[in-house]
Amino acid sequence: MDTAPVPKVADGLIDALTSGVITITVGKEDDTQATFTVHKKLFQGKAPIFNKMFGGSFLEGVTGSATLPNDDHEAFEVFMEWLYRNTLTSLALLSKSKSVNAVLRLKIAKTMVFADKYCLDELSDRAMSIWFQGRGRTLLAGELETITAYVVDNSAPTCRARSYLARMWAKEIRSHSDGEHYKVGQSGLDTFINDDSFVTQVFNHIGALQSFGDI
Repeated sequence: MDTAPVPKVADGLIDALTSGVITITVGKEDDTQATFTVHKKLFQGKAPIFNKMFGGSFLEGVTGSATLPNDDHEAFEVFMEWLYRNTLTSLALLSKSKSVNAVLRLKIAKTMVFADKYCLDELSDRAMSIWFQGRGRTLLAGELETITAYVVDNSAPTCRARSYLARMWAKEIRSHSDGEHYKVGQSGLDTFINDDSFVTQVFNHIGALQSFGDI
């Protein structure tokens, strides 16, 4: 009896899942740190930097392990879910609890920062879509400050999450045009006021809102 040929997609998946495993340690030693085991070829296939890391003569390729001290382990957990299941259910904003959703929104922001850093456009797009699905929920100023501080401290000026947050801050500042709420040293603005590129983005959005209205 003839055996049906294995489809190329399935053949590639089998190859990836039998290629051996590597270990990735995420986070700083003095912070919450986690170690993940992932199939080597599956990991390499997601981004050129991952392929370069384990595909050549670098130390990571020799030892079969790598440390990402400047990344967040929660964001990497989401990456692993996307890598193996092609889902992002761990980011779903389904809870009626404001505190739970605040934790999830920060996790979404962390995921977008991680995805932007490693040029994982699909992961970034899907995380952003989940954020937009829940944007009808009101963000308290304190939560917006926490999320902004993380994104600004951990992302490049070109990160899309920055632009979106800059627009949110522009609208927030305009809604307190009397200047009584947001002042340097007295509010969340001082968490990123030293980042010139982000401040420029905020004021550019304020100018746009003044010109075209809050749309």
